Amino acid sequence: MAAAAESKAKSFRDVVLGLGHFTLPVGDMATALRFYTEVLEFEQVGRKMTPGEIAQAKAAGTIRAPHLSVRMPNGPRMDLFEVPYQRVQFEDDHPHYAFLVKGEDLDSCAQMLRERGIPFDGPSRRGPVGGASLYFLDPWGNKLEYNCQEGYTGAVEDRPPIWSDTLSYIWPK
Repeated sequence: MAAAAESKAKSFRDVVLGLGHFTLPVGDMATALRFYTEVLEFEQVGRKMTPGEIAQAKAAGTIRAPHLSVRMPNGPRMDLFEVPYQRVQFEDDHPHYAFLVKGEDLDSCAQMLRERGIPFDGPSRRGPVGGASLYFLDPWGNKLEYNCQEGYTGAVEDRPPIWSDTLSYIWPK
């Protein structure tokens, strides 16, 4: 048996390449797939299981909950897990997930959300001048954000996000 190769890593900073994936709970897989691929334009990646395959895998104990994977452009994989869902409280800022955009594209993101019937808060800023964010929810109340860290020249309020019932909606409309 070959000996394991000796690691030359001295710290996690030497070996961690970046964020590989993160997970979000959703209440319905079909709606989640449509929302994340049609509204936010992510790409479905990985294994695509039929309802029969999901039932078989659950019975065999190889999965706990049905899930699907989507990938944002230039970003990590997001795994969407179907679970009985409870919304995060509105007054909680966290967790939320920010998608990085260029400053010049933030107003376009606002327009696309408007056209797709997704209410949002912003643009607002909580950091340096030139940065700005739009905050919105997915259909299950997961908190999402389009964020630019510099280069935004539009009008912006210097304040935290306002998570409220005004961001709730029924999708699809």
